[in-house]
Amino acid sequence: MNKFTERLFRYLPPIAFVSVFTGIQVPIGGLIIRPFDILFIVVILLLPAVKFQHNPWRRISPIDVVVLVYYGYMLMANWLGGIFRGHHFTENIQLLEYVVIYAVCRAYFSEPRNGRTFVFVCLWGLFLVALVNMGYHVSIGRLVGYKLLDEPKLSYGLLSGTSIFIVLATKGQRLRWLYVLVMLAALPMMVLSGERKGWVAFIMSFSITIPVTQILLKKNAFENAFKMFFLATLGVGLLAIAIYLFRDNEYLERQLNSFSTIMGNITAEGIYAQDSDSSSDESRLAMLDQTIYYVKDSPIFGQGMGTYYLYQMHGEYNRIATDYGLSGFFLYLLVYFAATYQLLTKRLRALTSTYWDGFLPWLFLSFGFVINQFLAGGGLNQVFFVIPLAIVTGLSLRPLPFPGPYPVSGHMMGPMPNPMMTRRF
Repeated sequence: MNKFTERLFRYLPPIAFVSVFTGIQVPIGGLIIRPFDILFIVVILLLPAVKFQHNPWRRISPIDVVVLVYYGYMLMANWLGGIFRGHHFTENIQLLEYVVIYAVCRAYFSEPRNGRTFVFVCLWGLFLVALVNMGYHVSIGRLVGYKLLDEPKLSYGLLSGTSIFIVLATKGQRLRWLYVLVMLAALPMMVLSGERKGWVAFIMSFSITIPVTQILLKKNAFENAFKMFFLATLGVGLLAIAIYLFRDNEYLERQLNSFSTIMGNITAEGIYAQDSDSSSDESRLAMLDQTIYYVKDSPIFGQGMGTYYLYQMHGEYNRIATDYGLSGFFLYLLVYFAATYQLLTKRLRALTSTYWDGFLPWLFLSFGFVINQFLAGGGLNQVFFVIPLAIVTGLSLRPLPFPGPYPVSGHMMGPMPNPMMTRRF
């Protein structure tokens, strides 16, 4: 029974995370109930029966403190200043839910084996969601642009990042060729999906993750740099082939043009430009103007809960700055600062001396940070906030596996000897 309980505890959190991308949800009495919520209720019920190698509740991380301050501020602001007085209660219930999920996940990721399980389940779960979404669109004649379903379209960017991560981390393993095939399929699928937020999150997260891990983990630098170059060349080649084969597709051409235009408008022409390639681009750029207007009107405490959704805008940073002012916005950024600082400490650098534990937190933290600017809420914004933070906190709760602040064996591309690695994930 204990083995069965522990196995359920290992697999349910990543399954719950993947279920968010299915978009399945049911409104009940003002609350939105999803498989994600139900699965985590089961995980919480299993928690008392799970035996941890080291008590995850004994230590308090700096991230724990900042997360509690941030959510405490949000709860108080919603209670006192919500525009829709009837909705502040359900909003606070959902915020409390994510505080609990963060607490459970920090304990989950404090066990080294769980991190590997999470990654592999994410790979196959996201791949299945992406294939089903792609199959649905192809079946109705849409060879490019898999955006008719909402949440599934977000799976492509994270799937591509996760597949590259696993290819890098499974050196010498028998099934590595299978992970390579998934990566070769995921990259073209990401382009053909036409989902620009996925493109941006994938590019930005890897632009952050790869240099940082190479700088912090200096073992076998030449070998790692060569493999990075090879994978980058292969990835760019696949993306170029996908773009070339569908070069006459009007939708893909518009998405690529609008992607470059919106970046140009922000970096060179100012926040808002009239020559955007689509109404979607114009509305996104106008949202930035609208956010600045509201922040100037009430800079410290914001306009109150619900203002941002009242005008049907989206973007997590815009929402927080509009509804909660600069105080809420800076608290939000402070959480990410605390997580980044924690990853850079000597202790955590010693604990993240392999790809498994070094690449994972940087990839998910940077991906969530970028993708949240494009989300319209609905719980996805909170999922991409608390799960990456819990990964970092969970790592910080692990004991040092060797004396001293730095590893004496093992390197970035090959995990240190551990009997756990001989078992299946």
